Amino acid sequence: MLANIYLHYVLDLWVQLWRRRHARGDVIIVRWADDFVVGFQYEDEASRFKEALRDRLKKFSLELHPEKTRLIRFGRFARRDCERFEGRSKPETFNFLVLTHFCGVNIKGKFIVGRITQRKRLTEKLHAVKAELRERMHQSIVEQRDWLVSVIRGGTLAATPFQETGLHWVHSVLKARGCGTRAFADAVRRAVLLGTV
Repeated sequence: MLANIYLHYVLDLWVQLWRRRHARGDVIIVRWADDFVVGFQYEDEASRFKEALRDRLKKFSLELHPEKTRLIRFGRFARRDCERFEGRSKPETFNFLVLTHFCGVNIKGKFIVGRITQRKRLTEKLHAVKAELRERMHQSIVEQRDWLVSVIRGGTLAATPFQETGLHWVHSVLKARGCGTRAFADAVRRAVLLGTV
């Protein structure tokens, strides 16, 4: 909470001032606690902002994380510009708030920001769920189902390949117990899709 208040004065208000004084194009900032992403219409402004931000943070004995701080092409024209200026066919992705953001297109071919769960976080969560399923192996099937549905709905694993992977693990645990049917996995799948437990 204190970091949020501190960064409001150190970063948020300063970015608004910098935008009014120095930017000729659009500048967008999204901040969550101490993580933030800043988008610029023009590349030269992004470079100038990065240097000014380093100086600003230095005044408050703060610094940018060297591995997380980078300039990338992102947006509607990123694919075209990457091919033209960098010789790459795909723009880079970035991680923000447990999601990997990438340049995508919808069915009509229009630009969209695509989001998927970060691979590292997803893998960690899948391993934790697998271990927990092993611990819950001797609970009743209804209790296991209720727990698994809450995990799937809980956020990190929502809208991920976990649903099939997790159900596969449940099936293997049930097989070890001598319940080799897919009835449990089907019940979980129905409960998640229908929103009922």
